[in-house]
Amino acid sequence: VVNVVREQTAAFQRVVAVVFPHSFQVSRLHYDLHRRWRIDVSDAFLAAREPQERLLRYYRARGVAVLDLLPAFEAAHEPPFWEEDEHLNHAGNALAGREIARLLLASGVAARLVQATLAEEPVSHAAR
Repeated sequence: VVNVVREQTAAFQRVVAVVFPHSFQVSRLHYDLHRRWRIDVSDAFLAAREPQERLLRYYRARGVAVLDLLPAFEAAHEPPFWEEDEHLNHAGNALAGREIARLLLASGVAARLVQATLAEEPVSHAAR
């Protein structure tokens, strides 16, 4: 990760790290599922902040902008994960997209991306 950050920074591109929470940190929805799989889970996982805190410290110490999605996921009105799967569902993907877009807009990255895209030459397609 650090090498990618260095390469992108050298190329004058901005890197933003996004930290996604584990489903255990958001709700008990998957606790029974994992217990059926014989994976030990604890209610203490719901209060776990250590993974985010470590990643936030890591990225910030290296000057990398970082977005922690845990607060947004905790405040979500709809479950962000599928019931029988730990992947994000449609609501979770939409929520993550909105939060990332807010960060990009607030930091000015979105405007630079649009400008760079508009400045690119159109791709010509060979005739078939």
